[in-house]
Amino acid sequence: MNWNAISQIASSFGVVITAASVVIAAASLVIGLRRYQAAQRNEYISTLRKAIFSSRSAVSRLFSTVVDPAFIYEMASAVADSKTIYAGIAETYVKFFAPLTHEEPVEDAKRSELANELANFFSGGTEFPRTWIIPVQTPFLKLCNDLTTRIGTEMEPYRFDYPSLSRVFISVNNYLGAFAQSYRDYIRDDGHWSNAILQVYDDWGGTIDSAQELRGRITEALVYAWVQQRLGTPERRQPDYTILKNVSDIVQIVTRTYLSKTDAELMEVANRERKEYFVPLEDTVTVEQDLNEAFKGLKWILTELDKQTYHDLVRELEQLKELREA
Repeated sequence: MNWNAISQIASSFGVVITAASVVIAAASLVIGLRRYQAAQRNEYISTLRKAIFSSRSAVSRLFSTVVDPAFIYEMASAVADSKTIYAGIAETYVKFFAPLTHEEPVEDAKRSELANELANFFSGGTEFPRTWIIPVQTPFLKLCNDLTTRIGTEMEPYRFDYPSLSRVFISVNNYLGAFAQSYRDYIRDDGHWSNAILQVYDDWGGTIDSAQELRGRITEALVYAWVQQRLGTPERRQPDYTILKNVSDIVQIVTRTYLSKTDAELMEVANRERKEYFVPLEDTVTVEQDLNEAFKGLKWILTELDKQTYHDLVRELEQLKELREA
């Protein structure tokens, strides 16, 4: 028996087995890697969908909150109920409103004199408490802050993978958040309080029986002025309300489209968006500029009808801002 030949055959067979093992191991590694990548991709897309859905709901809630008159009423009441401001309201009542509620009618001359004194009382700028020193932190304001933080936290991780999608959310979120903060600026403006008190004096002077009633009337006057100037009524909306509604509607259009896509389509959209050049977020100053920038990537995913609606809403934003500033 030729042991040398047998040894060579066995050696060759071992080489074949070893080579096959290497191939199998490599194939297993490739398959494992692909499965891992697929799992990572599925997890990534699943997280993206959850972020879109959650942020869309947050935008809707934020919009409904900032256009609710209860928001401004809550803030005005919080300031009026503070010890410092209520003390000033009580003093104002005693000096200028109580004399009008005496049983004997107040002569027009006396009423006019009190009105002039009331106007001078505020124009002096020192006697009535300063509303801007009052801290304002109400449940509605906290809700707005929480929602804007949530939207930013959810969408910031996709700023570079989905620059168009994230830009829509970030710009709209910033706009709604800034509008919510403008309520606090309005309530803490001394001029608005003095105007409200003068208005209450003209409308209700002679019928207010207590400092508590005066406080309520002042709060109502502040709220009414804000709603008329910034929001309007269901029959006649102000530009600010329509702008807020438009940016909220844009989010609904965009998110509906993204959520309707398959995982593979969403990955392809990311590839296309990343190829576009966008002006950095830090270099744009208006929400309409951001939305126009975002369209560079959205054009690959929106339907023709949604593209037209998107352009119409952005164009109306620009027109409404011009109308508001005119």
